[in-house]
Parts: sequence; structure tokens; C-alpha cells
Amino acid sequence: MEAPISASLGAMGSLIGKLYEIVAAEHRVEILKLREDLEITRSLLLKLSKARDPPVTARHWMKHVRELSYDMEDCVDAEPDWIDEKMSGFKTRAAELNEQYHRYMLEDSVPSFADIAIDHRLPAVDGRNVVVGIDANGGPIDRLCQLLSDQDPELKVVSIVGVAGIGKTTIAEQLWHKLGAFQCRAFVQTSKKPDMRGILRSILSQVRPHQPPPGVSDVHNLTQDIYDHLQDKSYFVIIDDLWATSVWEVVSRAFPEGNHGSRIITTTETEDVALASCAYQSSAHMVHDFITSKSIEQNFVTVMDYSESTIQLSDKVRRLSLQFGSATYATTPASTRLSQVRSLTFIGLLKCMPSISEFKLLRVLILNFWGDQGSTSFDLAQISELFLLRYLQIICNIIVQVPDQMQGLEHLETLEINARPDWSLLHLVLGAGLNRPHATLDPSAPSTSISSSEPRYTSDPVKAFELVPPIWSLPNWIGQLNKLCTLKVVVRELQQDDISGLGGLPALTVLSLYVRRHTAEIFVFNTAQFAALEYFEFKCGVLRLTFQEGAMPNLQMLKLGFNAQYGNFLAGIQHLSNLKEVAGIIGVADCAEEPEWRAAESAFKDAIQLANEVNVKRADLIEDEYDSPENRHFIQEKHPPSEQPGNIKEESDRRYEA
Repeated sequence: MEAPISASLGAMGSLIGKLYEIVAAEHRVEILKLREDLEITRSLLLKLSKARDPPVTARHWMKHVRELSYDMEDCVDAEPDWIDEKMSGFKTRAAELNEQYHRYMLEDSVPSFADIAIDHRLPAVDGRNVVVGIDANGGPIDRLCQLLSDQDPELKVVSIVGVAGIGKTTIAEQLWHKLGAFQCRAFVQTSKKPDMRGILRSILSQVRPHQPPPGVSDVHNLTQDIYDHLQDKSYFVIIDDLWATSVWEVVSRAFPEGNHGSRIITTTETEDVALASCAYQSSAHMVHDFITSKSIEQNFVTVMDYSESTIQLSDKVRRLSLQFGSATYATTPASTRLSQVRSLTFIGLLKCMPSISEFKLLRVLILNFWGDQGSTSFDLAQISELFLLRYLQIICNIIVQVPDQMQGLEHLETLEINARPDWSLLHLVLGAGLNRPHATLDPSAPSTSISSSEPRYTSDPVKAFELVPPIWSLPNWIGQLNKLCTLKVVVRELQQDDISGLGGLPALTVLSLYVRRHTAEIFVFNTAQFAALEYFEFKCGVLRLTFQEGAMPNLQMLKLGFNAQYGNFLAGIQHLSNLKEVAGIIGVADCAEEPEWRAAESAFKDAIQLANEVNVKRADLIEDEYDSPENRHFIQEKHPPSEQPGNIKEESDRRYEA
């Protein structure tokens, strides 16, 4: 796995890894010497990155080392002849930087103490911790407070990312004291070698102070305890100094999305971690370091609004954020060398957006735009030229025309498109051998698919996939994603063949299905299907499921959502041998009488009495597109009872009909 890009270390980690992969007999000795020099440079940079407030000379040296790593990685990735043409120059720069470190006695800036272990206590905010300028009117604290304290009921996740010592934690601490009106709060700090149980126990003890965490509890139980406690509450959580996406993937499971105005802040030095936390929720924000002046000084990110078209920029802008808003004549400064930009965020009108093809070295592309008069669609045909692209997110109010083939995107990991419902993507072909651990699409067309250019998809590394609501039906290619671990999808229609296709996925451990159109068909989960599944969530207006003996042998958590007023059917729960917990969400109309709800609750509990723990909650009616008698009659005619699969009546002692 390629090392992540760090705000403190630049591309040094991934660069050295790529040099190890180069096999060039003619230049072997030179490459080995260059690699050795860079290993020394990286170790010196790592030492300085631990200093809380390094002097100007040290910051200047660190910036030049990061610039060298970016220049070199760009050449290694994009210029086949770099060894002959540019390696000697890189060797000279690396040697000079190593010599400067000792000549300027920069080792005096390195802290003598070891890395501080996890500390769950929030430090007091005093004069020594304040970064000059961040608390001024209109400054970062002001802007973040406005962002986080609006009346939007949806969960917001904000990631503050920047180099060590730039003031990320200070901003988080001040926000902790300024923002209130939350029912639950927690502030935790992690480390490079995090204690996951310790982190989760700290969160639980803070959000539930009057009920201490159990003495012995694993990560799964702690996560579930936090989730259950926060389910119906507003919460404010700060996770400081995240170092790995794996930590976020575990911790984020404890936070329900809900609609109570909850807020999460993360701080990190690593861009991949920031992207991961921001992908957690569609309304999230990544703050590419709110300390704009310090960011430009370190050339970490250059943030521009519509009034700064003549601003003096760094010689090589690596990360560019164009926040043009509704300005109609905003443009990118002509002096900006767009070919060096590795990350581009654009917010504004479509006509003000620069041409994508100018950004040859982009790894991250985030586009949030809206059309104006005459702009009805956006063509992504040029995207195939961005062969280094890893992350693509598009949010807009017009049609996005996605090309049928994007085989040049060999490094694409995340694809997220949230456009108008009538966007034109029907079939998307991505090149073979892609590294795509996560993708999110929002297509409401009758048919949508993504497939490999190779006839078989057995080696595809996709691990998590979300299809944002709603698509018409499950694409067949999902059944070919043999390394898929997590699938969350909303479909209008579901067929028995869809269940069978998913049941053969060998690595699928988490499955969430929301079916918008109920049918008279009973979905059967057959023997030996879903062998790895541990968590299954199914939501539909009508619940009609049966589990055969041997199905889902490792299932531990079952969550079912349905409406009370329909004839529901649930059978075979006794065959789920490892089931530990069942949750039911029963939709009831506002005008429904209490006996109707109680009857549905009682029938549901009777059907799942073998589970160790049963939780049932009352909720609003689950949306069901077949809500009229005419539609229900049509469905019954389409699937008469005699055509239903399996001999369900033999399991009448375990069935649920309400």
C-alpha cells in the first residue's frame, strides 16, 4: 500500500517506496545512493516535525524538503525519462538539504521527549496556546463557529488538516469552549499507535458520565454502546491528531448520523485521513487548514476567494482551493502554475471553473459548482487525462456527463458524484487493475453499472461501496466484487436473483438494503449464502423474509425496518445460529392507535425470541412507493402466491405475520 501524503513529511514516504520499486540496472548504483540520501533527509524531517513550534530557519528547511519530495514524486509518476534528465539535480538538492540541516544546527529544534501517549484530558486554553490572529473577528475560529453552529439538523464532519505546530489543536480546543447546546460532548486525542479500546472508553465515559463503561468490553461492544446512547441526542465530538484512516473507520461507526444537529471535528496531518473523515457524511467539510496565512507560508494549501485574483502566490502551488461562491467573473490568477497542483477544490459557478485538463498532476479533485444561464450539463470527458487521480468528488445541480470509459484512471480510489437525478450515466467502464476501495454514486436512471475492462472482475479490490438513494435495481456487476466487505444501497426494486448474487460474495461482512417498492415475493436467504456476513440491515415497507438452515452462519446483528399496517412475514430466525442482537424499527402512521403499534411489536418479538437481545423502536412510516390499493393489487397479480420460492408454510411455528 502506498504511504499516505503527510502535511509534515510531504510525499517523502510514498516517494521512497516508489524508488524501492524501480529496477534500472544501468542506474542501479545512483538510485541506491539517492535513496540512501532521501532516507537520511526523511529521518531529519521526521525529527523536526515533532517540534511544537520550530524556529523560522527550521520551518524554511522543512518546506524545501517537502517541495523536493513533491517535485521528485511528480517526475517519478509522470516522466519516464526522469532518471536520465533530472536525477542528478535531485541528488544535488538532497545532499545540500542534508548538509544545511547540520550547518544551521537544526537538531537543536528537535524535542528531547518521546512521543506523548494518548491523553484523554482536554488541556486548558490559556495565553500560551493562542495562535495570533486565529481568534480575530472573521478569522478561522469565527468562520468555523458559523459553519458549525448553523441550524442545519444534519450531522456535519469538519476535518482540520495541516502541518505540525500550525495550530490545529488550538483551534479545536477553542471551538470546544465556544460551541455549546449539545446534549453530549467528548474530546479525545489519539497517537501513532492508538489504543482503540482506550479511545472508545474515553468517548463513552464523556458522553455517558453517569454510567461508567463496563470493566471488560471489546471494541464492538463499546462502539455499539456509544451508538445506542447517542442515537436520539445531539453530540459534539473532537478527535484530535488522527494518524490513520483505519482509526477513523472504527471510531466513526460509533456516531449515528441522525437529524439532531450533531457535529464532529477531526484534526490530522494526513490528507488521506481528512478525506476519509469527510467522506463519512455527504454534508461534511474538509478545512484544508483554516489558518490561511500559515498555510501559504508552508505552501500546504492556497485558499483564494473571488476577490483575490491578483494575489501573489507561491512559485509552485501544490493544493489550490478556489472558493468563488456566486461571483460571476472570478478567475484563477494567470500567474498560477496549474500544472504543479496536486489537489484542487473548486466552489462556484460552472463558467468560472478552470479547465480540468490544465491540472496534469492532480491526485485529488473536489468540484462543488452550480450552473448558470445556458449551463445545463458538465462533460467529464477530460477526466481520463488525469492518470494520477485518486479521489474525485462532484456535487452540482446540473447533469454530469460521465464518459463511457475512464481506463486511464489507474490510481482512482474514490469516485463520488452527486448531481441532478436525471444525469446521464448508464454504464461506466473503469480500467483493469484499479485500486478503488470506496465509491459513491447518486444515479436515479433506470440502469446504472460500473464494470471492469476485463471480462472477469475476480481480482477487484473494492472493499466498500455505497449507492446513494435510490437506484432502480442492483447492477449485476456487484456480484463480481469478490473483496467487497461493506455494501450500503437503496433500490426501488429487489428480486430474488439479486439476493442470490450478493449471497456469493465471500468477503461481505456488512450489508444494508433499503427497498423502496415492496412486492408479494418472499425473499429467501439460502443455505451457505452470506458466509462472512456479520451485520445485516433490511428496510422495506413490507417485511417478507425467510432464512434457510445454514444461511448467514456468522451473522451477529440483524436490523429490520418495516411498517406495522401491512401483512409482514418473517421466518427461519432460529437458523441464524450466531445471532446475538436484533433491532426492529416499526413505522407507524401518526394517526395509528397504540394497540396497533403494540400488536406489531409483540408479533415481531415472538418471531425473534431466540436472539439474546431484542430492541424495538417506533418510527415514522417507512417510505413505500406501492402505497395505494391499486399498486398493491398490481404487485399481487404480478407475483401470485403459488410462484413464491421455498416451502415457507412448513416453518409456520417461527413465522411472523402481522
